[in-house]
Amino acid sequence: MTKARGWSEYFEKLSRLIPGMKGYQDKEAFRDTDKAVRVAVAGKLGDVKKVLEDAKRDLVDDKKIMDLEYIDRAHRKIQRLTETIRYDAYGYAGYFDPVLIREPELEQLYQFDMGLFDDVDNLMRLAQAVRGAPDVKAASKNLEDGIEKFEALLKTRRDFQPPK
Repeated sequence: MTKARGWSEYFEKLSRLIPGMKGYQDKEAFRDTDKAVRVAVAGKLGDVKKVLEDAKRDLVDDKKIMDLEYIDRAHRKIQRLTETIRYDAYGYAGYFDPVLIREPELEQLYQFDMGLFDDVDNLMRLAQAVRGAPDVKAASKNLEDGIEKFEALLKTRRDFQPPK
C-alpha cells in the first residue's frame, strides 16, 4: 500500500476501503467510523477463515487427518479474533474525546487503521501458505505467530489516548 502524506490522504484511502465512512471529526462519526473499520477488518478475517476451512477440507480429501489439529488451532484463534473485533465496544476504549484529538493524533489513528488492512492481508498470505504446505505444523505456527502480533497491534490501538 502506498504511503499517504497527510491525514486527509489517509482518510481518503481509508474511505475507499470502507463504504460509507464519515471520519473521526465528532463523537458520533468517530463511533460510526470505528464500527465501519471493525466490520471491514472482521470481514477480511472471515476470508482468512475460509482459506483455512479449504485447507482443512484438502487435508481430509488427502487423508492427512493428523495435520488437522494444527489448522484447527489457528482457525479457532482467527474466529476469536474476529468476534473480538466485531463485538468489542465501539470507540475501542470508549474514552476518546474527539475535541482533544488534533491533526497529528488523527493522522496516527488513520495510519493505524490503514495498517490493520495491511496486517490482515499478511494473515491471508500466511493462511494461504498453510494450504498445501509440505509442513502444515510449521506453516500453521507461522500463522499463529502472525495472529498474536495482530492481537498486540489491536491492543495498542485500543489503548491509544490523545494527549490532554
